[in-house]
Amino acid sequence: FRRGNRRLPRDVGELIPKYLSAMPGDSFNKFQPLRYVAAGKKFKVYSLGPQGQDDGGSAALDWGAYLSDPTRSAGSILFSNKKPPPPSKGQRGR
Repeated sequence: FRRGNRRLPRDVGELIPKYLSAMPGDSFNKFQPLRYVAAGKKFKVYSLGPQGQDDGGSAALDWGAYLSDPTRSAGSILFSNKKPPPPSKGQRGR
């Protein structure tokens, strides 16, 4: 889409049906479509995550927190073209 239009899609509707048959479903939200947000040259596709609340994809899921206590609000499952932060000291060398 971006190559042909020189911009990101404004919403998922611009991707269907040429690029996607449908937006994939969010298993944490009764299989409603995943969320998509575009801002300038950046985009996010995210799930509500195990907490089931729409936080705009502001916090990536902390898998350690979720696995230790699945009832705890641990963030969203997030896909983005934003450069990730450097790994913390405990994650380096993996």
